[in-house]
Amino acid sequence: MRRDQRHTNAYIFGAVCPSRDIGVALVLPDSDTNAMNHHLAALGKQVAAQAHAVVIVDGAGWHIADDLRIPDNISNAWQALTQQTGCIASIATRDWLKWITS
Repeated sequence: MRRDQRHTNAYIFGAVCPSRDIGVALVLPDSDTNAMNHHLAALGKQVAAQAHAVVIVDGAGWHIADDLRIPDNISNAWQALTQQTGCIASIATRDWLKWITS
């Protein structure tokens, strides 16, 4: 059996839209801001016309970096919530879900 042994790790970036039965996934050698930018660009191309995607991430550095390039048709819920409230830890899940869907 042949195996790709160029990398010791592989990181899977993925997102799905269950209502459209579509998704996007990338397997990358690094998990950093550059990888997240590639993922967001690929995701942005799959968002339906006149639609908007909300990406829910944790506070990892590559999820919230200043040089993260977020397409206009995507919102980063972590950045939006922390800017809106000042402290995400104080928000119950049901409250922030209500906020991002309103």
